[in-house]
Amino acid sequence: MVLLNGVLAESKRANLDPQLVLSLIDVASGFKKYAVSSGGARGYMQVAPYWTKSAGSTDANLFHVLVNLRYGCTLLREFLDRENGNVRKALVRYRNQMDGQFNDKSLPAERQSDFPDIVVRLHNTRWRYDTASM
Repeated sequence: MVLLNGVLAESKRANLDPQLVLSLIDVASGFKKYAVSSGGARGYMQVAPYWTKSAGSTDANLFHVLVNLRYGCTLLREFLDRENGNVRKALVRYRNQMDGQFNDKSLPAERQSDFPDIVVRLHNTRWRYDTASM
């Protein structure tokens, strides 16, 4: 429940669709709290430690569910804004940061993996919440 409540709260704070966040978590970490990527990204949302340092925090625990969700949702919102709302391009940027690749802000995101397509597919299928069926 902590994870789900955290996803709802942080999604709302960052003006994100909670189902998109759940889809990203599903693909990025498989809902493994202690997942670590090849680039060192950590936790449910696979946030690179670089981001905590750039935010001025030297002791942020990215394995703590709420800390991880705060950073992950903030990053996703930043990437969506940078890409003018283009979800696939924002997800490519998100995937790049998981691998420790930090692109210059002026450079456009380029498709480098199937990550964005898988996240979008899960968003439209597994994590779709249809209020009309209730």
